[in-house]
Amino acid sequence: MIALNADLGEGMENDAELIPYLKYANIACGGHAGSEASIEQTILLGNQHKVRVGAHPSYPDIENFGRKSMIISQSALELSLLNQIQLVEKIANKLGVSMHHIKLHGALYNDVFSAQKNTQWFLDWCAKHFKNTKLFIPCSAKQFMPKNYPNIIYEAFADRNYNTDLSLVSRKETNAILQTPEMAFKHVKQMLQEYVVTSVEGKKVAIKADTFCLHGDHPEVLSIAKSIYNLSTK
Repeated sequence: MIALNADLGEGMENDAELIPYLKYANIACGGHAGSEASIEQTILLGNQHKVRVGAHPSYPDIENFGRKSMIISQSALELSLLNQIQLVEKIANKLGVSMHHIKLHGALYNDVFSAQKNTQWFLDWCAKHFKNTKLFIPCSAKQFMPKNYPNIIYEAFADRNYNTDLSLVSRKETNAILQTPEMAFKHVKQMLQEYVVTSVEGKKVAIKADTFCLHGDHPEVLSIAKSIYNLSTK
């Protein structure tokens, strides 16, 4: 069965409806959205459905929902990330739940995994502070990864279009998002069963993901989740 993940605790009203379809929940931890109360609520919800929970840190930019790159010093960014992730870890531990993974959000996700030096910085930083925690990495960053690097879960997007270099089509473009469950189903089935994705340029590009992400703010997210939930590699 397909391993779905979604970004939760972001103020959407459908978290409780969406979580039964998930294997992983990425919990907003104050950078772009989220509070101690929402983190606790989401961890409890995940535990109820046997969903593995992780931290979903962002640039400290609530105003833009973490979807714009920030000019920020490395030390300030590292401190913000540490505070965000440790908040999830602290609340999870209090509730008797283990924080399973870290997945960056929005512009920070794109910025970190668009260049080898940025990816290496993030890997080194996580190895220092969260050595045994799984990391969600986009398939496009496989080229930057050290061989046999541990604790990596490769991710693709169920509701977003790709460029030929496996970068996501910018949200500024009208074709960035797959609008219907039918489009998402076809998109995910191809990646899951054929290990390729058709880019917006019309080229088939090799891709192999361990998990597929849904965005909770997509208006059709529940229908998409239901349509692809039973997909398998067979």
